[in-house]
Amino acid sequence: MSLNTVLTWVLLGPPGMPLLGNIVNHVRQGPRGLEWAYNLHKQWGDGFSITLPGVRVIDISTRPDWLEHIQKTKFSSYVKGKTVNDVNHDVLGNGIFNVDGATWLFQRKITSRIFTGNSFREVITPAIQQDLAALETLLDHYAATGETFDLQSTFHQLTLQSFCRIAFGKDIGILEVGNPELPFVTAFDFAQKVLLERFLNPFWKITELWSLNGYKMRQSCKMISDYAYSIIDERAEMRKDGHRKDEERRDLLALFMDYKDESGAPLTREQLRDTIVNLLIAGRDTTAQCLSWSFFRLIHKPSLLEPIMGEINEVVPGATSVDYDNLRHLHQMQALLTETLRLHPSIPKNLKVAVQDDVLPNGGPQVKAGDFVRWGDWLMGRQADIWGEDVLSYNPSRFIDETTGEFVKPDQWKLHAWNGGARVCLGQNLALLEMSAVISTIVKRYDLSFAPGWYETVEKSSGISAAEGDEAPL
Repeated sequence: MSLNTVLTWVLLGPPGMPLLGNIVNHVRQGPRGLEWAYNLHKQWGDGFSITLPGVRVIDISTRPDWLEHIQKTKFSSYVKGKTVNDVNHDVLGNGIFNVDGATWLFQRKITSRIFTGNSFREVITPAIQQDLAALETLLDHYAATGETFDLQSTFHQLTLQSFCRIAFGKDIGILEVGNPELPFVTAFDFAQKVLLERFLNPFWKITELWSLNGYKMRQSCKMISDYAYSIIDERAEMRKDGHRKDEERRDLLALFMDYKDESGAPLTREQLRDTIVNLLIAGRDTTAQCLSWSFFRLIHKPSLLEPIMGEINEVVPGATSVDYDNLRHLHQMQALLTETLRLHPSIPKNLKVAVQDDVLPNGGPQVKAGDFVRWGDWLMGRQADIWGEDVLSYNPSRFIDETTGEFVKPDQWKLHAWNGGARVCLGQNLALLEMSAVISTIVKRYDLSFAPGWYETVEKSSGISAAEGDEAPL
């Protein structure tokens, strides 16, 4: 056996405790888990590993070639797996983000059919424009009263409302003054919080049996399903009663209910529920988070607005709105959003489990069946060997061609915020459309600033999220 062969078996990383591995230290990091991974990489290098009860986790965050290997070259060798499916199942069910193999392929096929030019023009764009009008009414109120408000919370309200309108044709009344508490929204937020906590608690199936959080989680999941099923059943009854399709609301639910598989069978009630809830989770938080970080950057450094405003005034002047057809001309906007996703990816980390032994390419470590491989797009976006010495500087112009002034799309394995390979994000154009429309609407009409004292007191991610002592919030 050669020395190189031996080294592929040896993975360096922090020492752990007997049986528990690194789980205690992992949990202690709390909201600084991304920084912990950054520092572990600095200490142990590419492909470091940690151990959790019963599993080994190999980090591939800093190697685009390894990421391409597991998500494309050896796609079938790395899966979500039972652990991830179990954690998410009572919310995501057998939806596209929680399954593998034939079930995933079926969900992917269904979902891909809804993101067509006609869907954007007839369903998605009109829904977004309706909710932008509601957003303006809300922001007009804040401008008139001069009161401070939580912009990130407002974006979460907007994206949830927009997706409910796109998916169900429903105005859930959340985008209003006073931040109304709606049971479905509260249940949705709580369930997502618990799903994240489950990944840090290998014994969650036991602890949730008797804990208050477990009880609340079961109630929240029931409320989410009941809400989805009530809308699905209402629409099914309308169709059963002879409601003509040309009179029916054109939304994603209508498109999904029209779908037939190869045998001519429609989607079941449960499949409709899983499909809609998965897209709802994907379309809400990721878009709201990218918008929040983009505005943090625009407010913190107002000079970033100059190229954006020049482009907006040219492409979507006056009362013109961003739509499916003019979106491709907003090069500066795409560069801004891409730079935001480089430093602040909405899904900062993810993982898969190996189903067979493998060796990562170009001198990479050996992966054993049952190992988890973890990638962190947040860590990838902070690698100077990928992005240059100004890696920690927020600089949208890095994605603009100096000669043509056009947006230059980065390699998907280096800027991986939209995922890659066969699982690349199907809703990418929807997210870009909504984010561009929101930014355009706001910067045309309002001047935003941080609340007094907010930036000075907010907890920050020091020395990793920004350059020259210019720190970004945690």
